[in-house]
Formats: sequence, C-alpha cells, structure tokens
Amino acid sequence: MAERATATVLAAPSPALAHVVLERVFAFGCVFLLFGDYLTLSLARASSGTAGNWLLYTAVLQLPLVALAVMLGRLDRRALTAPVLALLGVGLVIAGHVTLVWLSGGELSEYAADKSLNWFGVCLPALACGMAIGRSALLARPRGFLIFAVPLWVMCAAALAIDPALLTVAHYADLAVFLGVLVLPAHQALAFALAKIGLCALSLADAAGRERRLRIVWFVATAATFGLLLLTGARTYVVGAVLALALLNGFWSRNVARTLVVAAAGIALALAFPSDLLSERIDPWQVAQSLSFEERIDVWGVALESFVEHPLFGVGPGGFADRMFWGGRVYPHNLVLEFLSELGLVGTALFAVALGAVVRRVVRFVRSRRQATSTQWFAVGFFVFSVVGAMAVGDWMRNSFLFLAIGMCLTAVPIRGARSTS
Repeated sequence: MAERATATVLAAPSPALAHVVLERVFAFGCVFLLFGDYLTLSLARASSGTAGNWLLYTAVLQLPLVALAVMLGRLDRRALTAPVLALLGVGLVIAGHVTLVWLSGGELSEYAADKSLNWFGVCLPALACGMAIGRSALLARPRGFLIFAVPLWVMCAAALAIDPALLTVAHYADLAVFLGVLVLPAHQALAFALAKIGLCALSLADAAGRERRLRIVWFVATAATFGLLLLTGARTYVVGAVLALALLNGFWSRNVARTLVVAAAGIALALAFPSDLLSERIDPWQVAQSLSFEERIDVWGVALESFVEHPLFGVGPGGFADRMFWGGRVYPHNLVLEFLSELGLVGTALFAVALGAVVRRVVRFVRSRRQATSTQWFAVGFFVFSVVGAMAVGDWMRNSFLFLAIGMCLTAVPIRGARSTS
C-alpha cells in the first residue's frame, strides 16, 4: 500500500509544474494574439479549405486567455479601475438598448445583434487580455515575437517577388496562398499585422541598449516592415504607424535623426516597387476625389444627424445602419461618431473616461522621458496607432484591438510616470 501511495504521488504533476505549464500556454497565447492573429486565416484554410473570420477566431482565443489570466493571478479586483468600470458602463448602455427592443416586441437586426454580442464577447475580453499582457514581460524576450514575425516577413518578400499588388486592396478578396496553406492577408489586414510587428521591432531596438549590432538589426527590421506597410496602400494605418514612430523615436527618445533614417529606408523600399495603385491611394488630390472619401463625408453627416435627434442615448447598436437604409454592416468609419450616434452622450462620455485616462498616462509618461521597458514602449505606440485607425476605419467590432491597447497601457504605463515593475 505504501508503495502504491508513493507511486501515485510521484505520478501526479506538482502544483509548481502545472503553474509553469499554464504560464507558458498563457504567454504563447498572448504573443499569438498580438502578432500571430493573421495566421488564423491559414488555420481556417487548413481545417476548412477557406480563410475564415479573423474576428471570430480572435474572440475564441481571447476568452480562454482571460480565464488563464484569472487563474494565474494576472487579473483580480484591482483591475476594476475607473476606466474599466466606464467601459463596463458602456456595456450597460448597450444592454439597455437591447432590452428596450425586446420589451417593445421588436427584433434586432443581425448586425445590431452582432455588435451587441461583440462588445461583451470581443471588446471587453480584449481589454482584459491587454491588462494581463501589460503586467507581463513577454516583449522583453524576442523569441516568441519572431515565431510569428518571420513567417509574415517571408510571405511578404515572396509576394514582392511575384507581384507587389498581392499586398494591396487589389487582392483583398483574392488572398495569396503559399505552400498550399499559408494565407497572406492584404491591404488593411496586412497593414494592421505589419504595424504591430514594426512597433515591436522598434521597441526591441530601444531595449537593446548599448548592444549596437542588435540595435541595428532591429532598426533594419523596423524600416523593412515600415516599407512593406507603405506598399499595402492602407492610408489610415500608415498614418497611425508614422505618428507612433514619430512619438516614440522623435519625441520620447529625442532622436529625430533615427526617425528620419527609419522612415527614409522604409520609403526607399516602397519606391523600389512602383505601383499605379499605390500612387493613386497616396495622391492627396485623388484621395479627395475618391468615392470612399465622399462616402465617408456622407456617413459622418448622417451620424451627426442621428446624434442631434437622439443626443442622450443614441439610436442603439446598429441603429446607424438602419438610418442609412443600405442594409447589412454599415458604420460611420469613425469610432467617436459611432458612439455619439448609437450610444449618445452617455455612452460616449463613458468611453471618453477610459480613453482620457490612457491619454493622460501616456502624455505624463512620455513627458517624463524615463527609460521604458519594451512592453511600455510597445503599449504606447500601439495605443497611438489604434486611436488613429479607429478614427477612419471600421466599427467597434473591427477596432477591438483599441481596447487591447487600452488594457496594455492601463497596466504597463504607470499613472505618474514612474517605471513599472513589470
């Protein structure tokens, strides 16, 4: 009996070992969420034969990560700060709209139901994941980052060798596939993935300190990634990445020369692959005359009209699409106008509380010019990029990564500019 008991004890995994395994699973999942989410297209193709819904796979990944964060003590009651409570309050406004529709005997449109569910199933979990990541030192070790960055760089290089248009909107619905399973996203989706990888490479360059050769390697990676980003022709994401680059390198580090060198190298790479489509998308005159720009002006006007008519609580999730009479998934292409038109002053004020808290942290931290960790550096750049993107692209479902960035800044960037312990 004693021998059996001893064997049972030896066979059972120790709590310490189980904790280490969970930590590693959590770390891998978080790095995948940040830099490997583009691979969900390849995973979907491998399992079903077609590229799947990137947003759906992200939601599926985030929920178990939140559960792991709670189990590992990365999320607890201390996470319920004023900004977090404000975003939970936005959820109450959304729930109130949905309840009123049900009580009145009405029926939510498919888009309205998707937006409502995604606030609770995608946006808020993204916030929680961001807070857990911000408390970690995942970005201090480049190994996990490179696992997901290298395949994207290689696919982009292959696309340039075959046809640079594979990176652009021309192939948005006809994505390139390599080795029969690796799917290369195009245009905005690709620009989004490249921007995050470029910002992380920049953060690793800064964290390299006095290791000159390593810093040069990371700066070259940043410049190359920036050049690929330009070639996608995704204007808003390019502007967001440029502003993040300027803030981190030019203002925070006081190294304007380094910013110009990285930008010039990226532009040189883009110019090495001339494209009529790319020139059309960055020509200010053609942009102003484009149908997409004119449509944005129209929808912004409708969003403001919706807000004026329903200033307090808005027209409800998906209500803007109903007013446009276009059917399907229609939104103002501006997160602030989307909140004003659909959730009114109350929902927008709650969102502004969370956004303002992060802006205040970022401004104080950048002005302090303290030496930052790679996580802090990336969090600030990612937040700037995400805010710019949310002002001209997508709805709150598509901009769920903004809440990931907000969460990271809430825990990685200290309130008073002091260096964090992570």
